[in-house]
Amino acid sequence: MSNYGELSVYFACPHCHRVYTAKQERKLGRAHGCFRCGACRTPVHEWTGYYDFTDWRPTRLKTKSA
Repeated sequence: MSNYGELSVYFACPHCHRVYTAKQERKLGRAHGCFRCGACRTPVHEWTGYYDFTDWRPTRLKTKSA
């Protein structure tokens, strides 16, 4: 882990709409990668730059009930 800390972010698969959470971490050097949906193998997120995304997990979002 870097000195910049981590942030949890959410991504949805554009094909099957499964929701994932990942940890976003600021890096001192450049990072790159791609994450594919575990259900349908569609690319969910591709990145290059000073942020890396790790610890991908499927998640359920809670909705407000009226």
